[in-house]
Amino acid sequence: MSALAERLRRDLDARDAASRRRQLRPTRGVDCSSNDYLALNDHPALLAAVSDAALRGVPAGSAGSRLLSGNHPEHEGVEELFAGFIGRESALLFGSGYAANLALLSALPSRRDIILLDAAAHASLKEGARASLATKRSFRHNDVDDLRRALRDRAAYDAAFIVAEGVYSMDGDRAPLAAMARVAEEMNAHLIVDEAHATGIYGRSLRGVHELEDVAPLVTVHPCGKALGSSGAFIAADRIVIDYLINNARPFLFSTAPPPLHAVGLAAAIGLLPSMRGVAESLLDASRALRERLGALRRWRVVPSDSPIIPIIIGPDDAAVRASALISARGFDLRAIRPPTVPDGTARLRISLTARMSPTERAGLADAIIEAARAMEDGA
Repeated sequence: MSALAERLRRDLDARDAASRRRQLRPTRGVDCSSNDYLALNDHPALLAAVSDAALRGVPAGSAGSRLLSGNHPEHEGVEELFAGFIGRESALLFGSGYAANLALLSALPSRRDIILLDAAAHASLKEGARASLATKRSFRHNDVDDLRRALRDRAAYDAAFIVAEGVYSMDGDRAPLAAMARVAEEMNAHLIVDEAHATGIYGRSLRGVHELEDVAPLVTVHPCGKALGSSGAFIAADRIVIDYLINNARPFLFSTAPPPLHAVGLAAAIGLLPSMRGVAESLLDASRALRERLGALRRWRVVPSDSPIIPIIIGPDDAAVRASALISARGFDLRAIRPPTVPDGTARLRISLTARMSPTERAGLADAIIEAARAMEDGA
């Protein structure tokens, strides 16, 4: 074994010993981790749209970056459609939410600016900020007073960017966007909101938490692998911001464009959203009911929120892995989330409810979790 291979083996062995080694495996049983909140990923309208587009010759591959040969009418059409849905002048499509956040934060702030990032922000936002030439600071999760403190020397910078998420993926809690917007106005700062887990769920038109709280951020990011049932992501903003990203965002400039057929499927999903408000409301009701049912847990802690994301904090990594195995044995694929995805000592089970899960399945999931907790408490 080479020195490099030995080093890699030691790393993997250490992960095994700490119950932190990850492996790819297919879903078995009832999927409790999906982000397909509205159950759109196999909706007949999406499948029919993609099938019809393929039959009329829309290509499966884009064959280049958007600035070379990869710009197709389907890309421009879905961007215009999404901009209209979200109520902004313009939108830009990326291959993933990670790429969109990396592109945005590495390109928009300059070396004379400052980025204020919520401590619980997604890895893609942290990587985007790290790649920027701007000064970076974090503030305590959802702590508006700490945000204001972090902006105490605002006058030293040309521009300030406050970065938050509408709904946080690991805790399921919402950002206090209205309060953050007031700080942004007071301090002459710009608010950027990643609505990954909120688009399609919150607001009068299902635009996200910024709509729910009547906030107008400088930029919103809308990954499409959640309620839109697909993949990719839109950045939505005024046209001048989007034009600037087209000219300066390296993940956009140097990436092959998303497949035109993918854009067709996204357009179909966007077209369905106006009819999904009742589905979204029912999903939030089901989430509240499941939280109440899990109130019977004694040692494990259910994180309070009103989203379809229901985290159950267990603590030790090995205990979360064992709990996941016990619940999976009952037919529910509920996976353990461990550091570094979450802070040390907060390994958890993360339920992600979707409209696909029936009331009977939700009840069975609650029973399986409660029984697993009791079995582990009793030392079984």
